[in-house]
Amino acid sequence: MTCASFFRKKHQHWQRRCAVIGFGDGAYYALKIIGCFAYLAIQRALTKRTSFRKPKAIRCKLLGHVATIYVTGLIDFALLYNIFIEDEYKINLPEDPHVIFDIGSNIGFTVLYFHFRYPNATIVAFEPDPRNFSLLTLHAQQVPGIILYNQAIAADPTARTLTFYSYQTSHWSSSSLLHLTSSEETPQQIKVPCTTLDHVMQHLQIDTIDLMKFDIEGAEFDIFEHFTGLHRVRFLIGEVHPRIFQKSLAAFLDLFRTHALTYQRESYSEHIVALHQINASSSLQKPPLPPHHRNN
Repeated sequence: MTCASFFRKKHQHWQRRCAVIGFGDGAYYALKIIGCFAYLAIQRALTKRTSFRKPKAIRCKLLGHVATIYVTGLIDFALLYNIFIEDEYKINLPEDPHVIFDIGSNIGFTVLYFHFRYPNATIVAFEPDPRNFSLLTLHAQQVPGIILYNQAIAADPTARTLTFYSYQTSHWSSSSLLHLTSSEETPQQIKVPCTTLDHVMQHLQIDTIDLMKFDIEGAEFDIFEHFTGLHRVRFLIGEVHPRIFQKSLAAFLDLFRTHALTYQRESYSEHIVALHQINASSSLQKPPLPPHHRNN
């Protein structure tokens, strides 16, 4: 690494942190974020850990709305930056969606993002990792009418549970239905309940999904290959991991015969793609979602 690239990287690093500090709702919470960064820097120097023992609650201004977010370490601050500063899941829609599926909600920042952008939409969120789901639940309390599934999405309709691999290192966190052979860490294996997209659409009496976001660490190929309702999804945006599911990006896009690629960009070792339904009607009709159906 040259001297110039070193300082450029450091400059970008501090730009990101300053942007996150700016989320604090007033001086007190901005200082609290600074305190979190300082504590984690000291802890990393002493123990190589970059996480708190308990989640920290911080009141933030996000897209013009005030919300309490819960963070467990540097990984979550980075996630906050990617979603709310880089607009990782921004997609141009002809009009506001009524139904949003968030597959792989992690700790719930994307749920807040979509709620603030589309406050009248019903969000159906899926997160199988029990650790992530506990924080997703806290964030979801600020989103009226959200429907939560503490389940994995399966490709096989006969499956009732799946083995889930949870990774946690000092630098990154990930959860996947696939064993990431490139990881040097031995993951925690968890048996989690599962369902299918077809079953959920039938159960909630949903005819059309207006927007589907996915970040499922390589399971996306098998899931979309077996999803019979793909033609009823109007817009999709998500991360594609060809190196994990070991097929090409072109092979993944070939699954979407009723859709066209809106855009594609590189994000580290993944691809973020957005797709739209070909000849989709611009009229979005609200489906009959059962009002009693909330946490599953």
